[in-house]
Amino acid sequence: SEQLSPLIGFDATLVNDITMKFDYKKSRTLSMNFVDYQMSENNSTSFTIGLGYRMTGFQMPFKWRGKTLRLENDLSFKFDMNWRDDLVTNYRLDQDLAEPTGGTRSVTINPTIDYVINNRLNIQLFFNRTRNVPKISNSFPVTNTDAGIKVRFTLTE
Repeated sequence: SEQLSPLIGFDATLVNDITMKFDYKKSRTLSMNFVDYQMSENNSTSFTIGLGYRMTGFQMPFKWRGKTLRLENDLSFKFDMNWRDDLVTNYRLDQDLAEPTGGTRSVTINPTIDYVINNRLNIQLFFNRTRNVPKISNSFPVTNTDAGIKVRFTLTE
């Protein structure tokens, strides 16, 4: 098993509260079967790109009871995108034959909005969409979508 996670990584926060992230990961796993003289190889490559922005004093675009609302604490926006490519290959050692037996190509987008109400309460709006496209023809493309609100309450400081 070989894993370079991350092979190349970059994570920075700029002076103006913009965050940037980049990861390039690579892995390979080999398994040998001596009963039927086969070796299975699983190769994986992954890229992640992310951008974010944190601001204080965000003014809401609507009014509540005739007054413009202003959020006093930190409001964070993040957008991450991940591209992953997996390939499983079986090698028949007695026949000098290599055939792909599985693998997927997947793309994930994940935007979030995070608001810190106080030092104990945090609210997050999230959206996560993943599209998996198989590399062999015995399965179908699958898309999963999750969205919602997370409320996190911390009991201790």
